[in-house]
Amino acid sequence: MNQTVERRDFLSLAAAAVALTGVTSLVLGEEAELSAFKPVDLSGDLRGKADRKGLLCGTAVTAKAIATDEKLVETLRRDCNILVPENELKWGVVQATPGGPLDFSGAEKVYAFARANNMAMRGHALSWWNSQPAWAADHIGAMSAGKAGDYLQTYIHAVATYWRGRLVQWDVVNEPIGAKDVLLDRLFGPKLGERYIDLAFEAAADADPDTLRVLNHDLIAQDHWYQQAQLDSTVRLMDRLMSRGARIQCFGFEGHLRTAYGFSETRWRAFCDHLTGMGLKLMITELDVDDGGIIGNAGRRDEAAAGLASRLLGVMLSYPECLGVLTWGNVDRYSWLRQSPDRARSDGQPLRPTLRDDDYKPKDIWAALASAIEKADPRPA
Repeated sequence: MNQTVERRDFLSLAAAAVALTGVTSLVLGEEAELSAFKPVDLSGDLRGKADRKGLLCGTAVTAKAIATDEKLVETLRRDCNILVPENELKWGVVQATPGGPLDFSGAEKVYAFARANNMAMRGHALSWWNSQPAWAADHIGAMSAGKAGDYLQTYIHAVATYWRGRLVQWDVVNEPIGAKDVLLDRLFGPKLGERYIDLAFEAAADADPDTLRVLNHDLIAQDHWYQQAQLDSTVRLMDRLMSRGARIQCFGFEGHLRTAYGFSETRWRAFCDHLTGMGLKLMITELDVDDGGIIGNAGRRDEAAAGLASRLLGVMLSYPECLGVLTWGNVDRYSWLRQSPDRARSDGQPLRPTLRDDDYKPKDIWAALASAIEKADPRPA
């Protein structure tokens, strides 16, 4: 197969994919810190609270979970006005072969559910080092820098064109940089440097100018040497990108927090000030809390997780530029952290990272989010 895929050919493949889908198009250490958070009444509708403030509030979910879990579906209807497909829009899922047809069937199922329940949907992610298909290393590795950049832009243009007008946000580039200014993408990064980020946003903007374009990142908010080094790298990256006119509109902070580490509101507010000073919107995109840093019963762990989340939410939702909050999973049993052996708790107990427990009951972190939304100023219509 010719290693260069022309844009017109790729768009034809995208059009073919439309027909193939066959569906209708959508260590908190201090005791004082642990006891500072007092849960609000758990009754009520989280979605309604968010709607009244003009905020987005939602979660990541898979098409399979929607199709098979009626109890989960009910929580989504009560808690969410926006959804994001957890895996179904990642490159490794969308494109099984080099230059091959684009498969959006899973994402279309999430979209159909969202539309049926008057929810918005966001896309995740057009470019992410950890979701590249297995064939990409050899196929794109053999290309020149110019052809690799063309391939990246052609793929993003095809995907964004397919979804044009149906999503409210795209994570265009996900987790681009590590500590000490090291690019995490080992496919396009070595060929193009951070210019691949500019190219990705350019392609997304050209294909779908009305969908908010987000640069999404994580591991930059807490009191840990690596996170602080990565935060410094992120600030420098954003300065360079914005100074040369990269078409970024919003910074998404994933918000995968850990109770093993502290959180400085002052430092985080300075970072948010820096971003909003450049004209960027803000979004919490993947909130959950790894409670491995707290030893004790479920109640104590839930209180610690809620306290930590409450502090982050309090800072970010105080900015009118912050558009809302998505969690990465709505119920503990579906959390990606439960599937990660390296994140297992030392006492053998299952992590409790999300808004609701294994019985779908709202926990303290649900209350923390509800309280933060209630305290936030209404957003303009």
